[in-house]
Amino acid sequence: MHRLLAVRSGLNLIHILSDSGKREQARALAAVITGAGSITPLILVTTFFVMSVWALGEALMDVKGLLAGKKVVLLKTSEDWTLDVENLLVLGRDGTLEAGGGERGLSYLSWLKILLFVEPAVRQEYRIMDVIQLNLGQGKSGFRMRNGVYQVHMSGNVCGKYLFFSPAFVENMTGNRETGMNLTVKVERRY
Repeated sequence: MHRLLAVRSGLNLIHILSDSGKREQARALAAVITGAGSITPLILVTTFFVMSVWALGEALMDVKGLLAGKKVVLLKTSEDWTLDVENLLVLGRDGTLEAGGGERGLSYLSWLKILLFVEPAVRQEYRIMDVIQLNLGQGKSGFRMRNGVYQVHMSGNVCGKYLFFSPAFVENMTGNRETGMNLTVKVERRY
């Protein structure tokens, strides 16, 4: 959930930075917070802080909407944006939050698939092992994957005739009159 919130916050911040109207609203709020006679670098830092909090507030609404079954677009436009500066202040004061999202965009499951796609393979394997542990642990409460070591060692002999070479050719190459070949295959896997 935290990663989804972080991704949505970043994408919402990209929208705020690309929208001159929202940047100006954030700059005006930053000037009110720091005081009209503040130092310009302080206003700039506060402006970025306001934009970041605004993006986080919109992301919270997005995630709440996703959990309610709504959809959220990847990159928002002004029409998709739901949280204005006044409601951001109300959110900070009251802690009340409405669900964002709408009918177009990606569903919660689609967002999870995106997050899973960028996850390293090793972490995916460990999460699968967690699910296996949960499923097997329902019948045996003491079962833990970390206590289990699994290893498979297989060996097989394969015999076959030469299909593409004549027996005379094989005899000339190998010095052996056999018309077939023997092959031993060994495989070992463990985790």
